[in-house]
Amino acid sequence: MKIIRVLYVVFGVLVTAMLIVAALWYSIYQERLAVENAFTQGTKDLAPYIAQISKTAWFVTSKFRDEGHSTVYQAIRTTGTEQTEEVRRQYQRRIEEMLRAYPFIHEIIFTYAQSGRTFDDYLDAEGVYQSDIHTTKTQEFRTRELIASLLRGDEVSMERIEIHSHDSHQSTVIVPYTMAFRTDSGALAGSVTMHVELEEFFKGFEDTTLKNLFVVGNEGRYLWHADPAKRNEYAEGRDSSFFTDYPEAYPDILGGRGERRVRDGNRFIQVRPIHVAFEVIVDGEVKKINTQNVSPQHYVWFIGYEEQ
Repeated sequence: MKIIRVLYVVFGVLVTAMLIVAALWYSIYQERLAVENAFTQGTKDLAPYIAQISKTAWFVTSKFRDEGHSTVYQAIRTTGTEQTEEVRRQYQRRIEEMLRAYPFIHEIIFTYAQSGRTFDDYLDAEGVYQSDIHTTKTQEFRTRELIASLLRGDEVSMERIEIHSHDSHQSTVIVPYTMAFRTDSGALAGSVTMHVELEEFFKGFEDTTLKNLFVVGNEGRYLWHADPAKRNEYAEGRDSSFFTDYPEAYPDILGGRGERRVRDGNRFIQVRPIHVAFEVIVDGEVKKINTQNVSPQHYVWFIGYEEQ
C-alpha cells in the first residue's frame, strides 16, 4: 500500500508538471500568435502608405528616364552644346506643361558645361511660368556639374534634402534629382535637376487613422508625422523630436536590425523599411530604380505607427 501511495504522489507530481508545461507552452504559443497577428495587421495597415511613397519615387525617376529620350537630350547628345533657341522654346512649353500637370515639381534646372549657363524653370507665386538665366557658373552650377560627372546613361542621383524659402516666409522641403547630359562620345555636356517637393511622397497621409503615423530618415529626422508640429520640424530647422518620442526604441528602429515590431516602454511600434532610392514595389511588382550618387540620407526610410 505504501508503494501505491508513493506512486500516486509521483503520478500527481508528473501530471501537475505536465499541466504546468502545457500551460507555459500554450502561453508562449498565444504570445507568438499575438505577435504574428500584430505583425500581419501592421503590414496591412502600412501597405497603402508604403505604396504611395513607392509610387512617387518610381514616377519621378521614370519621368526622368522618359526625358532622357526627348528632343532636347538628343540635340545635346549630337552637338555637345545647349539646344538651339527654337528647340529651347519648344522644350519650355513642354516644361511649363509638366510643371502645371505635376505641381509637386518645384522647379527644373538645366546646366550646360560648354557655355556655363544655367536655366531655372518654375512657376512663380501667381502661377506664371518663369525661366531665369544665369550666365556664369554659380556654386550651385559647380555642385550639379560634379554630381552629373558621376552619372552614366539614364542614371539618376537622389540628393540631400534642401529647404527653399519664399518671400512669403514659408519654406518648401525638396528632394533634388539630377541626370547628366552626355554626348555620344561620353563627354559631359551638362545636367538637368528636378526639385521634387518632399510632401508629395506623403500625399493623403493627413487622413490617417493610425496613431502617430510617422516617416523618419536614417538620420532620425522626421520626414512626415501625423502631428503637424513635428511634421514641420524639418522646414523650420528645429531639432528632431524622434529621439525623445522613442528613447528606448530608436536604436532598433534606425539600426537596421530587422525588427518590425519594436517595444518602447509599454508601447509597441510597427515599423517597416522603404528603400526609396533603390527598389520599390509598385502594383505588386518590384521596381529597381536606376540611381547613382544617392545621399546616405535616403539609403532607407522607416515608416511606422504606435499600436493602440
